[in-house]
Amino acid sequence: MGKRELLSIVVPTKNRASSLRRLLASLQHQDYQPCEVIVVDDASDAPPRSENGVRVILRETSGGPGPARNDGITASSGAFIAILDDDCEIIDSSLLVRAAEILERYPRCGAVAFTQADASGRPWPAGLQVTRSSVPCYAPQFFGFGALLRGQAMREVGGFALDYYYEEIELSLRLLDAGWSVIHDPSLTIVHHHDWQGRDWRDLNRRILRNTILTAFLRYPAWLVPVVVSLYAQNHLRRSRAGMLNPYLPSPDPEARADWAGVVWALSGSAQELPVTLHNRRAVRWKTIRRWRHLRERPKTL
Repeated sequence: MGKRELLSIVVPTKNRASSLRRLLASLQHQDYQPCEVIVVDDASDAPPRSENGVRVILRETSGGPGPARNDGITASSGAFIAILDDDCEIIDSSLLVRAAEILERYPRCGAVAFTQADASGRPWPAGLQVTRSSVPCYAPQFFGFGALLRGQAMREVGGFALDYYYEEIELSLRLLDAGWSVIHDPSLTIVHHHDWQGRDWRDLNRRILRNTILTAFLRYPAWLVPVVVSLYAQNHLRRSRAGMLNPYLPSPDPEARADWAGVVWALSGSAQELPVTLHNRRAVRWKTIRRWRHLRERPKTL
């Protein structure tokens, strides 16, 4: 590759100063140049300061990583935009170079999905990755912890429509519908320390349920909305009843109960957003839904 495009690195953060410092330190060893680093602080108690060439954007009100990433993307100047959660760490100095080469090689690739790894750099189990493929492939979506996005694609389809949890999947649907692809290269591994500070699993799963419902309202064909909303609610009840909301427990919670209150919370929260949702509703094509589901089941090798 000849002269490289400017690459912007956007990092949303909130109250995780040590995790953020670890990520920023790892970015100093990346081979890709030129690049700019933009940290978007989502109303932390003690916001980070701009230093070592890192630009910091302060949000007065917390809105989650989706809106924070949007602020960073809007402020960015790069043709390529890497989004990284603050609890990540890049130990491979060539990672961003190799990810950018995929965007250069495939002009209709809108996003390159990364692989999650533990602190030693060993990939997480296949079921926790974007795909189970061991070779580069077309994927149904990227995960928000780490990806390289094409600025042109983001300008065309818009940024993140949801706050956090499932927000990257909703955006991936729009990318696919607009004719962009998502590529997952399993060799592009990023350490994801998964700092769960300030989170709880019941709240996390309730927010996922709410955002899957909002995604259905926003993007699914009208006839499909009641079907998938019902399936999402049933799946949440099944998993909560089985004590499986926290996948890191050594065994299911024996005292777990079906989280009917969470279903009510998710449905009422979706209903409150309905006026804005309907105003912004742009359903994707049925063939896009079919392609997304097909890629989830069987990613297509490059």
